[in-house]
Amino acid sequence: MTDDSALRREMVDVCRRMNSSGINQGNAGNLSLRCSDGFLITPSSLPYETMRPEDIVEMGFD
Repeated sequence: MTDDSALRREMVDVCRRMNSSGINQGNAGNLSLRCSDGFLITPSSLPYETMRPEDIVEMGFD
């Protein structure tokens, strides 16, 4: 898998902006991003306000 630390930071930022704008609140739903080796997805039941880039889960397609 590749170094995706910048993508993880951006995902956390997007989650927090979604909360700020009222699109999403708390920990409802997940945000995912397809990348070359699979995808990144936010963990369930973790409030976006406390989420850190290292909390984002990397999954393969297999």
